[in-house]
Amino acid sequence: DMTSASPRRSAAASPVTEDEIVRLPRALVVDDADGMRAYLASLLETRGFEVDTCEDGRKALSLLESGADPDLVLLDVMMPGDDGLTVLAAIRERWPRLPVVMTSVIGRATTIVQAMQAGAFDYLTKPFEEVELDELEIDPELEQE
Repeated sequence: DMTSASPRRSAAASPVTEDEIVRLPRALVVDDADGMRAYLASLLETRGFEVDTCEDGRKALSLLESGADPDLVLLDVMMPGDDGLTVLAAIRERWPRLPVVMTSVIGRATTIVQAMQAGAFDYLTKPFEEVELDELEIDPELEQE
């Protein structure tokens, strides 16, 4: 029935593609602890994110290189292999606008300062309250320019 305006037709009339309309914000969770990965993923999913997870920095970088396009990265500081600050530096270099939130059980001021100087969007000390995640004020819409 072509008389009623279908969502397809109104979407086609605007410059935004249909794919972009249905695209959920994506998050990438990088943490070597299975339980923490699952916990963070579920927190983000309840907030409307599609979530990819991986257990180390090398995997995270290869996911990004192969076209994963998250709106947010949650990155653990302490991981085997490349630590979070090393991975953060690599992300900043190649994807300068991607918001990266560092997570760590160790709320050491020096690490936090290093992370922020290296371009982290924010820093959460685990275990953190869910409200702290909400207070990050990451608006995926801002990243869609």
